Amino acid sequence: MGFWTGETHWVVPTAGTSITYGVLPAVQTICLTYIVDGYRVVAGKAMTSVTAYKNTIACAFSFAAIPWIEGEGNAKVGGYNITSLTKAFVFALAVPLYIYGGRGRKWTSARRL
Repeated sequence: MGFWTGETHWVVPTAGTSITYGVLPAVQTICLTYIVDGYRVVAGKAMTSVTAYKNTIACAFSFAAIPWIEGEGNAKVGGYNITSLTKAFVFALAVPLYIYGGRGRKWTSARRL
């Protein structure tokens, strides 16, 4: 049973997919809280934009997921290969945002972005 060949136990892709879909609702909540806290002036427009963007991505993903999983295999897509690399990249952005986030908010508020 090779881990990277897709010959894994069924629980491996199920765990990866569960983590993905367990975190997805929290992403929009965190994003909207950040927008309201950091940019009160444009919070209404930004909240609408974030919600529309999220719904567009969710709609596109719902149409693309089945052919993608059928072509690549559930272990490769939903398990710990493709989606995990994407999640790791996004989660790695948390460190620079934590360190430089205040400086970035000051910079954007000074320029009225």
